[in-house]
Amino acid sequence: MDFKTGPFTNYDDWSTPPVCAIYAKSDTRFAKSLSGKVPSGSYVTRCTGGVSNNYEVDDYINGVLTITPVYQTVPTTVYFDVLSPVLKLSERNKLQSLVRGRVKTGAVYVQVNGYVQPTRNSSNDFSLSKARADSVARYLTVLGLDSIHESVGKGKGSVAGASSRKVVVIIKYSTG
Repeated sequence: MDFKTGPFTNYDDWSTPPVCAIYAKSDTRFAKSLSGKVPSGSYVTRCTGGVSNNYEVDDYINGVLTITPVYQTVPTTVYFDVLSPVLKLSERNKLQSLVRGRVKTGAVYVQVNGYVQPTRNSSNDFSLSKARADSVARYLTVLGLDSIHESVGKGKGSVAGASSRKVVVIIKYSTG
């Protein structure tokens, strides 16, 4: 942790610069500073000391440091046969690869969006796209990924043909 002066001063002006550290919020006596890898959360910052021939320390403004987790987003697309909500073996393997390791790292959000290819007859677009999304969501749950937050049938995909007979799975997980 470093310090900042205002107005700006040159670091070399300090014969002994102030020392700043972070502490647990419960450590009101600032007895033990934290170091190394600190988990996400809120912490208290405190600076002490500092000797300069050019400046006098009037006051230290202690603050709060908030560390938020970094999330990775992993999108994967699986494809379906015409008018079918049944997962093909090749697509199951793709989902298995997706989930492998994600269960251990703790997925925090999973979104499953189903689509159909655009056709002139659109009477079952939403029901088929929802059935595809639900099929994938059920399989992900079987694989151990039980944090499905959204399974949605979106209806028609954006392009004609097989590339719109799909489900897009978006997993967000914490990296730390």
